[in-house]
Amino acid sequence: MEIIILGSGGFQTIPKPCCQCRVCAEARIKGPPYSRNGPSIFLKDINAIFDTPKDIVLSVNREGIKKVDNIFYTHWHTDHTEGMRIVEEITASWSERPPFELKNHSHPINVLAPKQVIKELKRIKSPLGSYFDYFESQNYIKIKALEFGKEKVLNNIRITPIKNNFDGRVTSTSYLIKEDDKEAVYMPCDPKPFESLVFLEGCDLFLVSSPFIESKQGLKKIPKTHPLRDELFSLEELIDLIKRYKIKRTVVVHIEEMWGLSYEDYKLLEKKYAQYNIIFSFDGLRLKV
Repeated sequence: MEIIILGSGGFQTIPKPCCQCRVCAEARIKGPPYSRNGPSIFLKDINAIFDTPKDIVLSVNREGIKKVDNIFYTHWHTDHTEGMRIVEEITASWSERPPFELKNHSHPINVLAPKQVIKELKRIKSPLGSYFDYFESQNYIKIKALEFGKEKVLNNIRITPIKNNFDGRVTSTSYLIKEDDKEAVYMPCDPKPFESLVFLEGCDLFLVSSPFIESKQGLKKIPKTHPLRDELFSLEELIDLIKRYKIKRTVVVHIEEMWGLSYEDYKLLEKKYAQYNIIFSFDGLRLKV
């Protein structure tokens, strides 16, 4: 199983537009791994993208990806869906003869997500209606609804969507990905509240949304009543999960600009917590499970 981090950033990319903080200023000059595109990964074994942030086309081109057969969605938030037009850019072409129609002349891309997420995705609309309905009518995509807790098999990869947010604000999904006896979990956003985390037991690779981090440069002491504490793990909570479920390797994704930390700062944190095998991801990071 091979996974590429297409974008390691969070709801605001790094550099954040117009921001002149030290992290964003450095990222403009140095580029990756200091800069971070929007949150997405690529599962090479089945040519699958997970989520389509606004800069997904740039991420796919940067990594030299030649084929996309599947797109999995975790939830409707714009930082995960704004680049949905990638399906049109990949599949649409003009016919060679009059009347020179623009349509899909190849194979549609499978769009997969739990039924509730598909329903929410279809509420993203143009003045003419749902974007996803339009993409499907043009044969750019085939929508395939999944069931929470039910395994989907593609080639030799087994993928199970897990509902990880139970407070009614958004239907947010994690994906349990298996190949033979190896397991990876992709949990990029809104990991709390959670009904059960037992599926993390013995996980080989845990790709998890960045815990909230208090720093002198970014958010300082976060109040105990702040909503971030209800949506994200703290670093201490993440370490507790690693210990409790004997997680072998943890890769932090969805890294937020508001933490105020640079690539070098995260390397120092990796050294500090080396015993827990935590890596802070960067754009283009390649992982094998």
